[in-house]
Amino acid sequence: IALAPGLADGYTARGWMRSNFTWDWAGAQSDLERALAIDPSNSTVQRRYGQLLASQGRMADAIAAIRRSAALDPLSAPPWSNLGYYLVAAGQWGEARLALNRALAINPESSYAQVNLATLELLQGHADTALAMFRESDGTFRPYGIALAEHSLGHARESQQALDALIADYAQDSAFQIADVYAWRGEKDKAFQWLDRAYAQHDGGLS
Repeated sequence: IALAPGLADGYTARGWMRSNFTWDWAGAQSDLERALAIDPSNSTVQRRYGQLLASQGRMADAIAAIRRSAALDPLSAPPWSNLGYYLVAAGQWGEARLALNRALAINPESSYAQVNLATLELLQGHADTALAMFRESDGTFRPYGIALAEHSLGHARESQQALDALIADYAQDSAFQIADVYAWRGEKDKAFQWLDRAYAQHDGGLS
């Protein structure tokens, strides 16, 4: 920013970091609004601003911003993946599926889009399909998704095995996902314990 105060990129990056990691919401909003003023036709700026709006609970505004991001760069997978994620949250599942499939058509290796689509399958009661998709994921999302899907299938032992693996390998940076599994399984006290850990760790997922 000091080297190029007239470029949107620095404000966009700092706004994202403030929003996702340090939780300086006012600073993030200031940065991203500055970036928008400099370059409103920048797809990444619109996407990051949409993510901030979603963190503030302004889902309709967030979806509108992500739509602008996708329109500005329709051959980029991340805006479509983000759009699908927020449409799932808003209960607009049909359109969410279209957006996530669009992201995967552009980039079949997009693990974020794949996980979001698997989550949608789970929410729509297709646990077998979701499980197969989660098994194709990598990193944190593989044991996380397997724990969710196996629970939905009534496989308590397999769900617990996946959750144990998630905790063993990713407790330091994925407390939010661990809380999510406990919440999905109805274990509310444990979910709140892990949400407290996610808060203490400034887990990016918690924002």
